[in-house]
Amino acid sequence: MTKKEKYVSTEKQSKPIKNIDTGMIIEVWKNGINETFGNDKYYMNLSGEMKRAKIASMSQLAKLIKYGKIRSKEAKNYHDKNSKIKYAYLIAPITIDGVNYDVTIDIRKITNGENKFYIHALLIKKETNLS
Repeated sequence: MTKKEKYVSTEKQSKPIKNIDTGMIIEVWKNGINETFGNDKYYMNLSGEMKRAKIASMSQLAKLIKYGKIRSKEAKNYHDKNSKIKYAYLIAPITIDGVNYDVTIDIRKITNGENKFYIHALLIKKETNLS
């Protein structure tokens, strides 16, 4: 991934991104990218168009994290209700090939105060007509 050197944190170097809405400092690690594009059923079952959109959104990940709006600042792990790990959830708009999406971003809150990008998903934005 060519963006790796720009914003992905490593064991040797921290590259934090500050979310403007919350002031939260968030790091993107390789395992978050792996979670997003791994062999899980969610990604593998996406349409080709949605897979391409998800890849395109990754090139804007730092900006999406920086300008994303908070949906939930602290929530339980919805995969494991007994887990002590908490999450923050962000949402940010993006347009890819003329289609508007809402990008949902899950941030894993680590007990020592670190916050790590965990996974993101795209939802086609529903246009509303208020008349």
